[in-house]
Amino acid sequence: MIIEKNRHLVILYQLMSESKPVSSEKLAQLTLVTSKTIKYDISTMNAKLKEEDIAEIISYKSKGYEIVPLNEQKYNEFKSSLIEMHILFEDTNIEAMNRRLYILQRLFTDEFVKTDDLAEELYISKSSISNDLAWINQFLKSYYISTKSERGRGLTIEGAEQDIRSAMVEVYVSLYQHYKFISSNNHFRELFYTEDSEYDSIRRTVLKILRQSRIQITELNSSKLVAYVCLAKKRSQSGKSPYLSEKIIKELKETYEYVLAQEITNNEHLKLFDIDNEVEIVNLSRLLIIYRDIDLQDKKCLATIPQYLLEKNHNLFNTIISEVVDETGNVLFYTEAFKRYALELESLQMKMFLEHYFDHTSKKHLFWFAEGDEYSASPLSLEFVRMIILKLQNHFGELICSDTIMSFVMVFKSILYQIEFSYNKQKLIVTSMEGLITSRIIKEFIEKRYSSYVSQVEFYNLYEMRKLDFTQYDAVIHSGIATYFNYPIKCVSYRELNFLRDGDEQLFEKLFFDGYSRDQVDKLSEILHIVKNENVIDINRYLELLSYKYCKEKSVQPKILTNILEKDKIIKYLYAKSGICLVMFDYNDTGTEIFDIYKLSQNIYYNNIMKIKYVIAVCISTQISISDAKMVDSILQCLVNHKSYIDQLVSGKLQLEDIFKETARNDFLFSI
Repeated sequence: MIIEKNRHLVILYQLMSESKPVSSEKLAQLTLVTSKTIKYDISTMNAKLKEEDIAEIISYKSKGYEIVPLNEQKYNEFKSSLIEMHILFEDTNIEAMNRRLYILQRLFTDEFVKTDDLAEELYISKSSISNDLAWINQFLKSYYISTKSERGRGLTIEGAEQDIRSAMVEVYVSLYQHYKFISSNNHFRELFYTEDSEYDSIRRTVLKILRQSRIQITELNSSKLVAYVCLAKKRSQSGKSPYLSEKIIKELKETYEYVLAQEITNNEHLKLFDIDNEVEIVNLSRLLIIYRDIDLQDKKCLATIPQYLLEKNHNLFNTIISEVVDETGNVLFYTEAFKRYALELESLQMKMFLEHYFDHTSKKHLFWFAEGDEYSASPLSLEFVRMIILKLQNHFGELICSDTIMSFVMVFKSILYQIEFSYNKQKLIVTSMEGLITSRIIKEFIEKRYSSYVSQVEFYNLYEMRKLDFTQYDAVIHSGIATYFNYPIKCVSYRELNFLRDGDEQLFEKLFFDGYSRDQVDKLSEILHIVKNENVIDINRYLELLSYKYCKEKSVQPKILTNILEKDKIIKYLYAKSGICLVMFDYNDTGTEIFDIYKLSQNIYYNNIMKIKYVIAVCISTQISISDAKMVDSILQCLVNHKSYIDQLVSGKLQLEDIFKETARNDFLFSI
């Protein structure tokens, strides 16, 4: 079944995610339309689902709608593609993308295309076509190609052959995934291959050669490579050939990928080129370098990369990290956790460096096929990546539009995971009416299970307790007799807590929570400002106003705004699922710490798709310890991932103390 509108996607996703009927009112609220429109949409989709024997949407009076599979296999396949589409089209209009893919295919298929014909074929106005063409021109510009209009003939594509091929492959891979587009057509596909069997044969042969080689290629890039090989075969037969400089050709001929490209092009089953086309072989080696995966810890991988490129990338990596440290003073980059993952980060940068060196990093993707997203990553890890990628862009002199960016995020997420919260380890006393054996067993259990949270555990008989200085300890673990409560210290009964079985959460509440440092939650509570009913019309204009508000000097305001807007292009500040836009400011630009929450008085939209409900402005001191920074980071992550938390915080039903406690509890329970 083809999904034609974003709200259809939202409706189906919601129905498949719920175990009980969903009301039309709730669906209307989620999609910002009337209940009448919801009923019409469901009727339309239900007919298509039943026709394709996938599922049926059943209506229950006064309860709502429920989706029921008709064919389990078809339903599961459809559900899988729907989940993928829900991620891909979170900030992309399906109808607009369908039109744009159709126009791109026409531009690549036909020598000239008239805008009047496009408007008639797509049943839209010329102004709508103009908007789509503006978007398409930006997409093509990122590939260093353009459209040219000739009077009486229409639009035609202009650019280097290798760049035109790259853009065509991007369109092809975007069209032929697990979901369907109404815009896909056979004429465009035939530019790559005539029969499916031809594509399958080329794919099997190319992947077999790659499996036996010394390089690795990701799943998506393997699809791009096979599509490119198919396209190169067709384009070369029609006399179209890529152009590469003599310098690049010389360098490419000395690479391992050149040998591999020769093996692919000379394979008797492929028969790619009618004649010995050296430039096509060299260009294929360039593609193999761009598409390959990099792991600098793998000796086999390391041996296939020229030493001079490794050195250039290594020097650049050190320069980027030094620049970030100099600007932020962040101690994360001095931790053992960072050192442990530094080579992973350098490997990811190597991918971008090779792409920049032999191609362009600015080439936009029509869709992101990353498995992770910003919701699983913390605000601080996202901001570190924004800073690093922005530095890389400045060094490259071009934008970076790479799916490797989210891999950077996952590495920083892993680095921050290694950092522990600031914690004052507890000094405990264990005593029992049942004697020293029982006390020692309890002591050994505590030391083994809660080693990260205790610094000292001593055990005594009851009569020995009188000699102790209780000010030197944090708590007594005892057997439950009431006399223990006469001691001037916190007392916790292991019997009351069901200690030897499932008492972890109760132990956190009564014993271990107090060890977590409160410095940052107290600081955040002190600087927190909540502004309700903020009148905002345009998000970019609002970010400009905030940059004026927070700059310590007017001269740095343009820099603040530019950095914010550039970082937002790298990884958006908006958390689409919660409708919260979290913007992090540089302490060197503001000179003060910030924690301001703005509740917007009316709906404004990001990219005309995603609704923004709150804007959070944050700035933390460069002098903060990394452990305390992680606590701030975790509190912010709770807020941006759970809109109900920020709703209650703004209404006064929830305090930062409650979120701090929830954060500490999750950390404690997860770590033991």
